[in-house]
Amino acid sequence: MALRRRVAAAWQALCGAGPATDQEQLLALRGELAGLRLELQESREALQKERGRIERLQQQQAGAVQDSTQARVLPLLTALSAPLSQLDMQKRLHESGTPLEAADVLAVAEQVARAGENAGLEALHSPGELTGFDPETMQPLRADQPLEPGEEVTVKCAGYRYQSHVLRKVLVQRGE
Repeated sequence: MALRRRVAAAWQALCGAGPATDQEQLLALRGELAGLRLELQESREALQKERGRIERLQQQQAGAVQDSTQARVLPLLTALSAPLSQLDMQKRLHESGTPLEAADVLAVAEQVARAGENAGLEALHSPGELTGFDPETMQPLRADQPLEPGEEVTVKCAGYRYQSHVLRKVLVQRGE
C-alpha cells in the first residue's frame, strides 16, 4: 500500500497537483524516488531471507525423508542379510560340486519370505487355490487364454502387494 501511495503522489506531482515550481516538483519526485528505491531494497532483502528460509526447510525435509526411509529399509535389509549370505554359501557349495539338500534351500527361502512379510509385503493367494479372476491383481498364465472378471481360475503362482501397490500379479489359468 505504501508503494501505491508513493506512486500516486509522484503521479500527482507530475500532473501538477503538487509543489508549484518545476524545481520543487523535481525535488519532490527525487524524494519519492529515493523512498521507492529504499522500499525496493528492503523488499529484495526480505525476499532473500525468505528464499534462505525456504531452502533450509527443504534441506530439513529432505533429511527427514532420508532418515525415515533408512529407518524403514534398514530392518528389512538386516533381516535379508543372513538368508542372502546363506544363499551365497549354498551357491558356492553347489558350484564346487557339493550336493545340497532341498530342505536347506527352502529354509532360506522361508527366511526371505518372512522378512518380506515383516516389512509389509503381502502374498496374494496361494498356488492351487480356486478363486474368481480379478484383472487388477491377476493375469492369465497363457496370453492366448483371455479371462473374464469373476471367472473361476486356479492360482498357479502367488502375487505380491505392498500397501495398496500390486508389485507382482497372481498368475492364474482357467479353473480345473
